[in-house]
Amino acid sequence: MEPETAESVAGIWVLIALTVFNVILGELVPKSVALQFPTQTALYTIFPMTWSLWFYGGFIRFLNGGGWLLLKVMGVRQTGHRHIHSPEELELLLAESRDGGLLEPDEHRRLQRALRLRLRSARELMVPWHEVEVVDVDDPLWQVIDRLSQSSFTRVPVFRGERTQVVGILNTKRLALRRLQGAVPGAIADLVQPAVTTSPTTTGDRLLALFQQRRTHHAIVSEGGRALGLVTLEDVLRAFLGEMPDDVTAAVPVPGASGG
Repeated sequence: MEPETAESVAGIWVLIALTVFNVILGELVPKSVALQFPTQTALYTIFPMTWSLWFYGGFIRFLNGGGWLLLKVMGVRQTGHRHIHSPEELELLLAESRDGGLLEPDEHRRLQRALRLRLRSARELMVPWHEVEVVDVDDPLWQVIDRLSQSSFTRVPVFRGERTQVVGILNTKRLALRRLQGAVPGAIADLVQPAVTTSPTTTGDRLLALFQQRRTHHAIVSEGGRALGLVTLEDVLRAFLGEMPDDVTAAVPVPGASGG
């Protein structure tokens, strides 16, 4: 073999060997280690990565700028490098994590329901207003007491005029206590408390935050000043956890629960 040919062949084999070596030790092995030990890998590599970013920062900006300029010339809009996933992609990632043994079946179901909870709106979770038990603020008090004594709900919306014009919430427990104490007020309006309202587009996770912030278990879903329905903590929990046993739902103090 001629020296020139031998040199060319040797160069090709050296290039192949270096490529294989770089792929194995530079990508496959580090990636596998990082996937198996993510926290430890991040802790060990944070300082070298910070130094390398500082050292090569100018070169990286030069390359990114050149690429951005070329895309601009080609008329391609730059969208950045954020990792954005659709709900469907997140569900696929959860399923892969379950299949890979990183998530137990129960954990997978809870995370899946939590993801879907963000896709459920108050309009979907609420009880329609025509199914909600309400009280007219102008009704005689004795009539309201007689009617609510047969009700299983602890808080009932109060309206004035039209049924969808809510003015507050009536606490039936407080009404019963005042009656036992012999201090029944002269009108319903004296016992009405402010109602928590929310938009029909409020998502399930935001409803949970609203209940926690306002220290309540229910909210009036309204639009344009008119009540559309009533959403309760039980409604949201049912969407998150699925159907719950009667003894569990009975233990949750849900005012005006589904059906009233």
